[in-house]
Amino acid sequence: MVVVALSLNFISGLVDSDAAAAPGPVALPGSFEVEDYTSFYDTTRGNSGRAYRNDNVDIQRCYDIATRAACYSVGWVTPGEWLGYEVTDANSGAFSFSTRVTSTANRQTFHFEVDGVNVTGPIQVPNTRSMLRWADVNSNPVKLLAGNHSLR
Repeated sequence: MVVVALSLNFISGLVDSDAAAAPGPVALPGSFEVEDYTSFYDTTRGNSGRAYRNDNVDIQRCYDIATRAACYSVGWVTPGEWLGYEVTDANSGAFSFSTRVTSTANRQTFHFEVDGVNVTGPIQVPNTRSMLRWADVNSNPVKLLAGNHSLR
């Protein structure tokens, strides 16, 4: 099994962070916390980070030295794992997804799927040389039609 040295903290371009914890789809645009998923596929049993939720997604407490803020992040990611979110867009438009990431490895990537279609292609994750140093990475603009969507 390959374990990807990557942690995700939040996704922007999407929702109000308070709305993410509420039931139902979250409204675009805005930002939300990556650990507030509504569905997932994880290849390992248990939460290796032992924080925030009690399911198989590996969530840990984290700290961002740049913002001096405590946070949660999803880590111990392996190829094929995903997190799902239900989102809604009141108006058709284009969004660039900005994701807060950290990694101590080279050549790490991830992508976004909307309604089962890869809409971003691979997004490169920089080697931040420390799991305490975060970087924001951005996708190319993605066009969404008004309505409810499944985001992975």
